[in-house]
Amino acid sequence: MIGDAAERRKLTVIVLSFNVEDQIEACLTSVRWADEVLVVDSFSTDRTSQLAASLADRVLQHEYLNYAAQHNWAIPQAAHEWILIVDSDEQVSRELQDEIQLLLCRPPEKEADVQQCIFLAIYQPQQRQRCDPEQQTDQQPSHTIILIHKRERLYDTPEGLCLANHES
Repeated sequence: MIGDAAERRKLTVIVLSFNVEDQIEACLTSVRWADEVLVVDSFSTDRTSQLAASLADRVLQHEYLNYAAQHNWAIPQAAHEWILIVDSDEQVSRELQDEIQLLLCRPPEKEADVQQCIFLAIYQPQQRQRCDPEQQTDQQPSHTIILIHKRERLYDTPEGLCLANHES
């Protein structure tokens, strides 16, 4: 693990699930290094919830409306200010884990750098795209993990997924 856990910002991983018993274990195993793993299940009818309960810190049930709404419901449930959103069919590589932990270890004077939403492509970690509604791009990676501050909220736009600050 990179960085002393006492010195780095704490992280909650949020994973949405629905009938993904064949994928959920690999996903959750890849994020066990986080301070909290939170699964929000949409009333799966297979063994997803049971498998998640054995690997996650918490499993909550919530009716699925859409991707952004489900995450926006989940974000306030997180125990920590920094949130990593991972799709249930994705896995966090060791390289990406190290990069995220380094980012969360930045000193307080670098807080502005950490507060920027960074889209991290799982399979191409060197690609990064800042989420800026003014400068949307059509070239978002197909597999993404999103690292955000708890005050951020997701929004679906015609151009794709975007984030905005939502002070609660």
